[in-house]
Amino acid sequence: MPMDFPDLKSLQMAARVHKFREINEGESEDDYRNALADHVAPKDFIESQEIRNKVGWDQWSDDQNKDMLRRSVENSMTSGTDEYFKGIKEINERLDKIIELLEFRGSIEQVRLELQKGEYIPNPLECTCHKKGQTSAVEVCPIHG
Repeated sequence: MPMDFPDLKSLQMAARVHKFREINEGESEDDYRNALADHVAPKDFIESQEIRNKVGWDQWSDDQNKDMLRRSVENSMTSGTDEYFKGIKEINERLDKIIELLEFRGSIEQVRLELQKGEYIPNPLECTCHKKGQTSAVEVCPIHG
């Protein structure tokens, strides 16, 4: 949900939520705003940009969106690169597992459909000796063994 931070009072409330320091004597609101945004960025990058821009993400201008993207790339390339790539690796591993499970589920579904046709389920009351050699499956005749 987008949040606005238009004034010093809203910044001070955000600072308490994020356990950030009080404004220093003589510090400008803009300097305090940027310091708070830098503090919040590792925890919530979008909120840090909302603090920096004074308005919620749904009201950002094109330039503010470009600045957010630039900062995002800079952050991933400087601080926390290992964490960034670790996150990407985890996402890839999870996607691989999902794909593997979907492929496995697909093969289970294929087996189920083939079993429904009855091709591979011998009838225990029927001789299957006449089927020998017609398939690579090893089928023991339920009557003659």
